[in-house]
Amino acid sequence: MHFSPDDLLTPDQIKADVLLLVDDEEERELNPGFYTSQIQQAMDELGYDTFFHEIYKDFAVPDNLNIKIPSGCFNIRNIYLYNGDCCKIEDMVNVYWKKNYKSSGTGKSYTSMNKPGVYDNFIDPISDETNLYYFNVNNGYINLSSSCTTYDNIRIQFNGLNTSIGDTPLVPREFRQAVISWAAEKAFAVLKGRDSKKWRQSWLDEYNKLYADPYDGLWAKAINRAKRLDTKYMNDMKEYMSRMNY
Repeated sequence: MHFSPDDLLTPDQIKADVLLLVDDEEERELNPGFYTSQIQQAMDELGYDTFFHEIYKDFAVPDNLNIKIPSGCFNIRNIYLYNGDCCKIEDMVNVYWKKNYKSSGTGKSYTSMNKPGVYDNFIDPISDETNLYYFNVNNGYINLSSSCTTYDNIRIQFNGLNTSIGDTPLVPREFRQAVISWAAEKAFAVLKGRDSKKWRQSWLDEYNKLYADPYDGLWAKAINRAKRLDTKYMNDMKEYMSRMNY
């Protein structure tokens, strides 16, 4: 399978089908923002269910050694330090997760179960941390060890959401039918709350099309497609979508 940016569908392309399904082409039953929000939420849920969207972001190593976790990140995969710019990465090293690590900034001390001068009955103390690079996550921030300041930049690779709240969501063509059905089902659910007699059957039909069959429903098909995307496709999409996040 091959990836092309031209295969990313806009909300208007998705809405064109949703509005016909819901019989709301003038968007009088529900406001335009509702439909766009549901398209974005559908892509968010696919991301959570499949981990299909990988993102990387580059930052200068901050003096206070704290980096706010990028918006939309829900699973940090790797962290690397490097010199040079993102087009010419040099001297790259891996940053390792260290449990209970907490630092207040460059030149300041830190807490950890294992550090020079701290002795533990079960863990041998580290005598020299010059070439060891650590991180931990505390209260929405990534804390880095002081040794990380010997490098210029840091790259965070993570599973994340396709767009930030309020941004325009883009939908890969492989997920078109599932996202259309998701948005339509949510629209019918709202309308059913207003007039159950008129809308309940429409909601039930759409719900069954989306979820009823755990193997052949539209949502199940989308999840399977996400998991079966070939490596080249995923890498190209990751590269393209990451550029959009700068």
